[in-house]
Amino acid sequence: MAKLTDEQLEQRRKASAAGTAAPHDTLCGCPQCYYRARKISRGGGQDFPSRVDWAASQEAERAARAKVVEDARVQAEQAAGVVVDVDADQAKGVVDDEDMPRVVTQPDGSRVFVASDKASSDAVDSTIKAPEQPEAPPDIVTFTESPDWLGLDLSAPQRTLLKASNGIPLSEEEMGYFRACTGRTTDPRTNFPTVVVIAGARAGKDSRLVAPTALHEAIFGGHSISKGETPTVALYAQGKDAATVTFNYISDYATKSPRISEMVEGEPLRTRLTLDNGS
Repeated sequence: MAKLTDEQLEQRRKASAAGTAAPHDTLCGCPQCYYRARKISRGGGQDFPSRVDWAASQEAERAARAKVVEDARVQAEQAAGVVVDVDADQAKGVVDDEDMPRVVTQPDGSRVFVASDKASSDAVDSTIKAPEQPEAPPDIVTFTESPDWLGLDLSAPQRTLLKASNGIPLSEEEMGYFRACTGRTTDPRTNFPTVVVIAGARAGKDSRLVAPTALHEAIFGGHSISKGETPTVALYAQGKDAATVTFNYISDYATKSPRISEMVEGEPLRTRLTLDNGS
């Protein structure tokens, strides 16, 4: 066994002297007393509360005993003819639950020990806030039209196409367009994995359907990938020139959008745009 240095011996001597000079009372809530009490309890095969709960119970018992002493003092002074300003409950020896120490469980699961003073308890309660709910992702129509995202204007048929393709309920007017274009009489309310659109030139296929859908899928698609993989939204067209036209819409929308521009990583390339949605 290694011999202790003079400095280590002096530290042990001071710690021993401090412990002897200031013995802990039976209601002490310090960690040393907690672990000593837990060791004794577990030696008898009993369950033992957590550190926070145990400290709360110690403080509650201390407050109860102090209340008994205070009541005795008040009664003695009243018997001696001294006017004491106490409320009716205190005169009866009733302890207000709000004045008792307690343990507050916070939204993240952690617990805070609150002292018995009601004013300080209220102050602690006021600092505990409900967890912020994550922002719900916008649907494809909101994403396309909102100035926070793409800020595009949609015609009624374009809006109908986006809503029907993504399972969003259609209005009566939109059902008229849907029936005229598909021959179906009921609102499908289905998020279709494949959508085939037959539309003429300048109908908004690239600017109002493909580009918004590609960006919405890239940011809010929620696809499950393996560690180390990078999800990719591929853009296909009948030729390189047509694909370039659509990609230019996507790149322009992303870099000019107040919300999406914050997700763009680096400078957009000629055929590639990288986004970081934080997931």
